[in-house]
Amino acid sequence: MVSLQDFIDLYENEFKPAYADLVAYIARKPQEILTEQENAFSHLMVYLDKKQPQAIRDENLQKAYNHILRATLDCYKALWSEMMFDINEIWKDTTKRLALKIGLDEFMKKRNEFIEKAQQARKLEIQSIGKNPLAPLRLYKEAVDIGWELIKAIDPQKEKEAKTFTSKFFTKERIIDIIIGIIAGILSTLIAQKIF
Repeated sequence: MVSLQDFIDLYENEFKPAYADLVAYIARKPQEILTEQENAFSHLMVYLDKKQPQAIRDENLQKAYNHILRATLDCYKALWSEMMFDINEIWKDTTKRLALKIGLDEFMKKRNEFIEKAQQARKLEIQSIGKNPLAPLRLYKEAVDIGWELIKAIDPQKEKEAKTFTSKFFTKERIIDIIIGIIAGILSTLIAQKIF
C-alpha cells in the first residue's frame, strides 16, 4: 500500500513537471488528464475522511495514487506524440533542416533514440501492469528529454536566414522559368509562322 507521502512525492516530483511541460507545449489542458485528476481528487477526499474505515481509506489512497500515475504516463505519452509530429516536420522541411544546430546524421540518430525509448517504455508499461508502474515512467521521461534536444536543435537565426535564402532562390527560379516560357512561346510562334 502507498503512503500519503508516496502520493505527494508522485504528484510533486513526477506529475506536476510532466503536466506543466505538456500544457506549455500544446497550449491546452487535455480532457483525459483533467479526468484523471478529478478521479484522484475524489479518491483522496475519501482517504482524508477520518469517519471511513482505515481499509477503505487506504484503498482510496491507492486509487488516487494510480490515477495520478496514469495521468503522468498520459502526459508523457501525449507530449511524446506532439513532439514526434514536430520532429518529423523538422525533417521534412528543408528550411528547418538548414537551420539545425547539429548535423543531419546527429539529428537522425537522436530521432531514432527518441522513437526507441518510447517503444521500450511502452513495452515496459505493458509488462509492468500490476508490478512496477514507475519503471516505464522513467523511460518515457528519457524519451521526452531527447525530444526536447531535437526540438531545441533549431537555431531561430539560421531558420530566418534559410527562409530568406530559399525565398530569394525560388523567386529567381520562378522568374527564370517565366522568361524561358516566354522565349519558348515566342520561338514556337516564329517557327510555326515559318512552317505555315
